[in-house]
Formats: sequence, C-alpha cells, structure tokens
Amino acid sequence: MYLSSAHAALVYVDATGGVGGNTVNALTESETDWYEVNTGSPTNNLWDQRTGNSFVYGGTAFQINSAETSIVIRTAVTGLLPNSTYTDIRLYYLGNILTTSTRNWTLQASVVSESTGFTNYEDGSGTALIDSNTDALGTADDGSTLSADTRYWVSLPDVTTDETGTFYVWINIGDGANDRAVYDGLAYNNVAIPEPSAVALLSLVGLGFGMRRRRR
Repeated sequence: MYLSSAHAALVYVDATGGVGGNTVNALTESETDWYEVNTGSPTNNLWDQRTGNSFVYGGTAFQINSAETSIVIRTAVTGLLPNSTYTDIRLYYLGNILTTSTRNWTLQASVVSESTGFTNYEDGSGTALIDSNTDALGTADDGSTLSADTRYWVSLPDVTTDETGTFYVWINIGDGANDRAVYDGLAYNNVAIPEPSAVALLSLVGLGFGMRRRRR
C-alpha cells in the first residue's frame, strides 16, 4: 500500500498477482491460475500481466482482451478496522478512447460479489491523470497532455469490512469493450466510519462510566 502526502487520507493499493499477492481468480481463489506475464496473447483466456508500461503506476497492470473468455478477478484490501465502512473508493484503469482509434477499453467492477453488483465504467470516464507511473494516486490532467494510453480513476460505492478487517473488489472486462480492459489498482480513504452497533456500544460504555463517577 502507498500513502500519498498530497492526498491526506487516501491510500493506494496496487493490484498484485502471484503467491502472496492481493488479487486472485474470484472463482477458484487461486493466486496464479488467472494470468501470464507479458504473453500478449489475445486468445489464451487469461489475464496478461503487463510490465514496463509507462502509463500505469509502477509500470505494471493487468489486461484482458475482449476476444477471450473473461475471468473475474478479486482484489482484497486487508489490515483495516473490522466491521467498519470506508469511503472514497477509487478504481484505477487504463483507457484509450481519447485517441483517433475505435478501441474501447471499458471495464466493470463490483463491491458486492463475483456475480452481482457490477457497474460498467466506460473507457474515458472518471478523472484523467498525468504522471501516473510514479504518482500512485495520480494528478488530474487538464486535457492538454492526454496521450494514446491514459490512466483514469472512477469512484466505486462505499465498502464495509468483514470481521477480519478486509474488503473486496471484483473486476471484469466491461460490456461494450471491443479491444481490452486494463486494471491497475484501487484507493480508499483510511479514515473508517464505525458501524452503528459499534458506536452504540461505545456510547453505552461511556454512559456506564459516567454513572459510576457520579455515584462516588
């Protein structure tokens, strides 16, 4: 995870595969059966881990081609407060629609499950970014320097962590994509909002403490 001082409470989480990575095959939960590295194959029905890419953070992202049978993948964000709500969830992706080509790099995401709750994010939607190879959270582009491949972020719904302090985001190629989808990572606001039950419990504890003090 990466915390940017320029974006106070926002934390960036780069999507990583392989043993110990945070992204897996949503169906099999395998860390390794869903992608290959730099194959460039449009027909192997796997995601491709692209390395050495100057348009995405750290030079690495995951790509699936529209000609392939898609695999839904899932990124886990861990180490958070249990049963708490996190806001300002961002999805980072690479788009191409602003060129003169007819390519469409739409993708979709869900914060619900591997089969429900998906929203389509059209290529070119959200906030276009510059200097994203070294700036995890990205700096908004004023439109004067957009290139063939452009990194974007779009807002996802708020999420609630489970009892282990984890939330998940599911990713797939989007409806209408006619070339590929390229997924880079996520971000979230690290200031948690406790669940109402937790707030109520704290209030009761405080009330009991106050009553004990008055009795003394």
